[in-house]
Amino acid sequence: MSAVALVTGGGRGIGLQLVNQLLPLYSEVVVTCRQRIESNGKFHVIDGVDLSKPESASERVVQYLTERKFNVNLFVNNAGCLTRHGLDDLDVAMVSEQFTVNALAPLILTNALLQSNLYAPNAKVAIISSLRGSIARNSSGGMYGYSMSKAAANAAGKSLAIDLAPKGIAVGMIHPGYVQTDMTEGKGDISTEVSARGIIQRIQELSTANAGRFVDAVSGDEIPW
Repeated sequence: MSAVALVTGGGRGIGLQLVNQLLPLYSEVVVTCRQRIESNGKFHVIDGVDLSKPESASERVVQYLTERKFNVNLFVNNAGCLTRHGLDDLDVAMVSEQFTVNALAPLILTNALLQSNLYAPNAKVAIISSLRGSIARNSSGGMYGYSMSKAAANAAGKSLAIDLAPKGIAVGMIHPGYVQTDMTEGKGDISTEVSARGIIQRIQELSTANAGRFVDAVSGDEIPW
């Protein structure tokens, strides 16, 4: 039986590096992205997936997996968006969009796979969060939409971990580190390669026994809520 990994937002940055590092570990890797990317036949691509419209996005993903009779062993909710609005330029529409993409979409897609019986036995679900989602570690303020949405993603992930553990599905939240990507304007401390390697290590350690935690990809340390 094929081992299947599904990664949202796998067209660039951390997501693309995750895909590259997952290829030797899974017989089938499925990537969602908004715009078409070239896979060179190495992985499956579901393009046109807009997570600001999570209901239609989930329908598209479910249809693709169902048609190919793929049962998912690993689902990485990686896609996200960030805008740097503070109090002086607060944009409610952008705050709402970040909530939808960063928090609602992982919940809706994770549940869509469940309701469609698309998880393999002992499946794992990873939600790529951010240190910005930690209320206890917030020492800089600002970035309201991103911080609030990542805290909400953590809350959803914790509840998912509790609800899915009896079904044999382990759910964990992972801070990828301060990574050199377009989102950080290249100002991160670590490369996408290092981040992805750490994320995969944390996923390999994930089980229903330790599910529901928020951990740092590189160190493995638990991060306070």
